[in-house]
Amino acid sequence: MSAGRLRVALGLALLALSCAKPTVVRNGAQLPYEAAADADLKAASALLAKGQPAKAEEILLRFQAELGRSKRNDEALYLLGEAQLARGKKEEASATYRHLVEDYPKSDRNV
Repeated sequence: MSAGRLRVALGLALLALSCAKPTVVRNGAQLPYEAAADADLKAASALLAKGQPAKAEEILLRFQAELGRSKRNDEALYLLGEAQLARGKKEEASATYRHLVEDYPKSDRNV
């Protein structure tokens, strides 16, 4: 293969990779990134409503580690602060809310 064709092939391969949508594994299944974010937020909200903030916090901490670039990260931070507050973790909740306000100043989730 000539050097020119090799460059074209590499360029096309890089283009294809850049167009690939990220996925996350949940319960053994590959989910699109934002679908995983939606599922985690729904689960955490339901757990908070049921009075299970420890489980909600666990999901939301995983969210931060795996899905922190989600367009719904502000909502995740708000819910994480709520879970931490419900567990009596006032300093952690305060730091989480501060992170929300500083990183997402225009969010409607700001407290």
